[in-house]
Amino acid sequence: MTRRWSITQVHAGHTWNVLPQQAVLCGTVRSFKTEAQDVIQQRLEKLSAEIASAFDLGARVRYERRYPAMTNAEAPTRIAIATDGRGRRRAL
Repeated sequence: MTRRWSITQVHAGHTWNVLPQQAVLCGTVRSFKTEAQDVIQQRLEKLSAEIASAFDLGARVRYERRYPAMTNAEAPTRIAIATDGRGRRRAL
């Protein structure tokens, strides 16, 4: 099951010498199947809760499905696949 989870932003505190009250992590999830997004959401919620619990803290996950699973149209995909000089298939 191919999927990518990227943390692209981390926000916490406003100065170097004070521990922040909270931290916010933002990112994206990309996949070829909706089921893969379901798995990532479940694991992210579970992992966040378990890490927070280990330090007697709380965690809240807001998971927004902004990007649907990626499905390539068959005809343009065939056009975009080429063969290199050694007979291996390569995407253009």
